[in-house]
Amino acid sequence: VSAVGTLNGYEEATLAPKVDGRVRGIFVDVGDVAVPGAPLLDLDPTDLQLEVATAARGLDAELARLGLTELPTGPLDVEEVPFVRKAEAALANARTEFARVKDLKGVSGREFTAAEMELKVQDAARRDAVAQALATLATARLRKAALDTAEQRLRDCRLTAPEPPGWAAWAAAVGPGFAPLRYVVAQRMVSEGEMVRSMPAINAFKLVIDHALKLRAAVPEAFAPEVHVGQPVEVRVDAYPGRAFVGKVARVNPTVDPLNRTFIVEVAVPNLDGRLKAGGFARAAIKTRLE
Repeated sequence: VSAVGTLNGYEEATLAPKVDGRVRGIFVDVGDVAVPGAPLLDLDPTDLQLEVATAARGLDAELARLGLTELPTGPLDVEEVPFVRKAEAALANARTEFARVKDLKGVSGREFTAAEMELKVQDAARRDAVAQALATLATARLRKAALDTAEQRLRDCRLTAPEPPGWAAWAAAVGPGFAPLRYVVAQRMVSEGEMVRSMPAINAFKLVIDHALKLRAAVPEAFAPEVHVGQPVEVRVDAYPGRAFVGKVARVNPTVDPLNRTFIVEVAVPNLDGRLKAGGFARAAIKTRLE
């Protein structure tokens, strides 16, 4: 079964910075190879460094009110908060004074009422101090979230090639130089000194995985019963008229285009030597029968 179509990268990704900033450095250009996690460009981090410093000072201020140097991982021990301890001491003193007045003989009703009222006031003050401590802890956690966000935005000043799941473990085991996955820079859309925005997004690079390609070819509807996943395919391109590249049917679209009465077949084509180019025109011969 003969078909024609376009060679596409195994994966294609158009990348844009997640934060606003001026481009300070560009590390790759068209045709360069980038392994996952490799830096592509840097934005000027000055403004975001100031955001991190401001958020850190705000967190330190809230922690200082609680008498802490870092956020507790579990519940807060409010009894160790300085202003709660002060309120507890005042309450204990009011209790002692009330007990002393209560035990005195011949004490006036005014003195007794005053001691009783002072005990109630200090008890309310202690409960208010505990509430303030919990509110301050909540504010500190909010400040920590703001700090984490600012630090993440600062890290986002560097745009890197996408990392698939498990990539860090693989790179740690064999080293990025032995990666089975690599990107090629197909397009660069920004220059050093240019101001980029995250909204609306300004695209910076287009990356393509080209050591394996996908040929998406249109097959006439009449051949639908004969084409199946796994069948071998001979792929030919005009750049190499005497050579057939071997591929395999990877996917078969289950629907037919009503406009041209064809269905799309996706052919996986190895391209380790890089001879084939993503975006190129190709002819495919799908081997549906053994000769």
